[in-house]
Amino acid sequence: MVSDFASRPPLSMVQAASPEEASAERWRQWQVRNAVSSRKSAKQARIAFTVLFAGLGAWLGLQLLSPSLWP
Repeated sequence: MVSDFASRPPLSMVQAASPEEASAERWRQWQVRNAVSSRKSAKQARIAFTVLFAGLGAWLGLQLLSPSLWP
């Protein structure tokens, strides 16, 4: 007599019950992966804009002060 457990696939082989559920799971996994990437990109953008605006502010300050530095 064959055991009832012999015909069952391992849990790692079990798939979602419907294509809709599988699609929803893939969408959640995609969102999780891209959330990390988005946070990294946002941090890099903040740093880049901070450096850019600090440079522009320094340049503008020098432009405004330079005529008063000449005798």
